[in-house]
Amino acid sequence: MKKYLTALAICLTTATANAATNPFSDVPAGHWAYNAVTRLAAEGVIEGYGDGTFLGNRNITRYEMAQMLAKALAKQPQVTGASRADLDRLAAEFRAELDSLGVRVAELEKHSDMVQFSGIVRADFVRDRAYPWAWLINNNSIHDFTREDTHENSILARFEVDGAVSDKWHALARLEGYVNLTDDDTTDLSLKRIYAQGQLGNATILRLGKFGLLDSENLTNAGFIIDSDYLSGASLEFGNNIKLKLTAGRFNHNYLNLSHGAESNSAMEYIRNKWDNADYQSAELFGNAGKWSWSLGYHRLTTDMMIKSFGTEKEIIGALGVDYHFDNNWTLGLYHSHGTLPVPGDDVFSDDMEKEGYSAQITYKQANPTDAGSFGTWLAYRHLGCYSAIAPTFDGAQLGAKGLEYGLEFVPMQNLKVSFVGFWGRHIGSGDITQTARVAERWLGGHATERYTTHFLGRIEYSF
Repeated sequence: MKKYLTALAICLTTATANAATNPFSDVPAGHWAYNAVTRLAAEGVIEGYGDGTFLGNRNITRYEMAQMLAKALAKQPQVTGASRADLDRLAAEFRAELDSLGVRVAELEKHSDMVQFSGIVRADFVRDRAYPWAWLINNNSIHDFTREDTHENSILARFEVDGAVSDKWHALARLEGYVNLTDDDTTDLSLKRIYAQGQLGNATILRLGKFGLLDSENLTNAGFIIDSDYLSGASLEFGNNIKLKLTAGRFNHNYLNLSHGAESNSAMEYIRNKWDNADYQSAELFGNAGKWSWSLGYHRLTTDMMIKSFGTEKEIIGALGVDYHFDNNWTLGLYHSHGTLPVPGDDVFSDDMEKEGYSAQITYKQANPTDAGSFGTWLAYRHLGCYSAIAPTFDGAQLGAKGLEYGLEFVPMQNLKVSFVGFWGRHIGSGDITQTARVAERWLGGHATERYTTHFLGRIEYSF
């Protein structure tokens, strides 16, 4: 144990300006351990015995050493460099004894490694079947599209960085790279999120920067209104059993939830070139009570782009959702949203159902990537009116369509999740329209027609 006591003394050298007077009668000033013993005593790491002796020749147990180490660890935030590395090694050596004392070595590890890395690698296999449609503005054909039997295979690599600034504040970032295997097209690694998140008081969370936004996060229908990486602004969340989240910021033109290859569609590129940045504000009240979870939301989007088609620059969407948990396995989720954009009076836009959004989902269990053998499945009916949501999250149902979505996900081995999602539906207005066509109608005016659409997604995701 001699080497451990010496290491403890050296570790605490940086935390002690001067050694205190020798408190032990049996440790003379000329003793080889004099400086180490007096330093440890001054720091309260060792106490000696009631008669004022140290009894340095007596063998100590590992448990007694762990008690001294636990006291030294309490001084650890003031220890840096090589001394902290010595404490790390001692903590590893006496981990079992420290655990029996209730000392969390994880606290030491947290300070010794302030930056955490995680991420996913995801492979998607997408199959769409939809009949041709033409996008018309003032009865002039701007683009003609065919989306029958569309295939897309892609790989996404996502890296999350979490740097602890203090016990209550973290700096976080997300980087992503994307490969379209169908077209052999690769995007550079790009920064999707960068923000600070901290706690104010006991129940207040503040986010500042460019962060992700997900509405109704406590429900099975989370992300019905918006799931986006593109908000730059601030979010404040406070409360305990009932929480209030206030968010304000600005979207750039990439805010749309462009899943299933819409990024490469020429109509979407045209929209992006014309798109004006939009201001966004929201207020959400949500909570859990017994077997019930609920969420009430207000979302407002403001941009000059909408004046051309709708005569107003703002869109307001109200939403209400509830979950009922029958037990630990079964959950029923219901959701409704209503938008306020005026519906133009032609035969395509005149359907007020474009303003309404509905979802009824029954869920059985849930796949947990850390639990090999776990699985989850769901069946849902979704009605996503084009003006009832902003950027919905669903892998099956698309904006402007209604129909059945079904899904299965399971974890064959730890950190590996396999998912299958399918959708069959029709357009809510006249015929059936893909997401890109409906967005074209929404922001640029005109109309498009199509009869029905089916969608299938297969996904393999590895997390680390």
